[in-house]
Amino acid sequence: MLVVQNTKNKSVLPKESVELRVAIIGLFPWALEGEGPAGRVRGFASALHEAGAKVSVYVVSNDDSSHRWDWRGVTINSIARGVAYRAGKKNDWQDFWPISYFRKRALSGSMDLLRKKLQYDCEAGDMPEVVIFYNQDIHYALTIWLLCRRLGISFIQQYAERHKWDDYANGWRSTYYCSERLHYFVIPWIADGGIVISKLLKRHVDLVGARRALLVPLINTDSQYRETLSSSNDIWNLVCLSRGDRRDCLGMLLGAVLKIARTGIKIRLTIVGLAQSALTSYDIVIRREVACEVVRLRGFVANAELASVLSEAAGFILLRSADKSGAACLPSRVGEFFKYGVPVIMSRVGDMPDYFRDMRDAVFVGSEAELTDRLRLLVGNFQACADIGACGRETAQKCFSPLVIGRAMTRYCAEVRNSKRRPSIAEAKLH
Repeated sequence: MLVVQNTKNKSVLPKESVELRVAIIGLFPWALEGEGPAGRVRGFASALHEAGAKVSVYVVSNDDSSHRWDWRGVTINSIARGVAYRAGKKNDWQDFWPISYFRKRALSGSMDLLRKKLQYDCEAGDMPEVVIFYNQDIHYALTIWLLCRRLGISFIQQYAERHKWDDYANGWRSTYYCSERLHYFVIPWIADGGIVISKLLKRHVDLVGARRALLVPLINTDSQYRETLSSSNDIWNLVCLSRGDRRDCLGMLLGAVLKIARTGIKIRLTIVGLAQSALTSYDIVIRREVACEVVRLRGFVANAELASVLSEAAGFILLRSADKSGAACLPSRVGEFFKYGVPVIMSRVGDMPDYFRDMRDAVFVGSEAELTDRLRLLVGNFQACADIGACGRETAQKCFSPLVIGRAMTRYCAEVRNSKRRPSIAEAKLH
């Protein structure tokens, strides 16, 4: 099995150059709030492009905002179905089998457009040799896999999540949970390859019987920097991006911040990206604790506004529950956080301790008490924060360089391609 794994600043850099045509398909059935999946797709595209591969991206989303993203010269095809995709927005009340069926029917129009566009490009002589698919819905994955099989294109599945049933309001009855579980039992076995975001997911797809797997944790594509912390701010501003999911441990975070605020230390926590249900429930908690000046809650915000919020941060918070759901996911925003040169405070869960050193590159915590102690240590200590932020940014650049990972991905995709016979353009035409 191939692995892109940079531990303690050690990197694996394939030196050979490979000619390759890759199509990346990103299917986002609901709005791109937070843009974590979109950032992952952009990372793949920019890394492969920088490594010399010819890359085209097919984005299926609920709006036509993809043309405003920075694709760095990569060919972008935006397929949008605004009205139909509003039916695909992820809400608890839609997470039942009958409603989910009609939701998928509403999305089928966009899937047809995607299939026709990819088929047209293949018949026009622009056939990709490899397709990387980003979505873990079994229905959509099988649709793209069958299309690739008919066209003679190698199919690579991206694995980025592995939820527990209690991550969803409807538990084991959740259509999202059931679809993801079925996806993990079927797709690794039939796909030509797979790209995983964490070691836990790699072990899982290997056990299922994946033919080959590549570990790609993060890709640093953001170019914005903030060189130093300003010591003129009276309030130490922490920023956390979260939808309010169970595994984000917001209760633990709020408990630690409120404890510090009650001691008279000037601290403020801004939580951005909360789903409407989480926004309502946590707003009640904040009002009950009379902490509206300490904790600010925000729903989903546009990219320009989000960039402004991130630029004002003196530190970022990224907590995860100590279970399979928390360890399997490695948030795409981590690389962007390190770009700002401020401390990133993370749970000691999953793969992050393999890449960053505690209190040197990042700050790791394991409990509410430890989080409280570390925050007390950092608040107002601008020199320590600046040192940790600078070291973290340097380590992230070395570990998750687009060129380093892009070359490894290019070599991996070429190996997947070479293991599969591709028909001629004439043979690949669909009627």
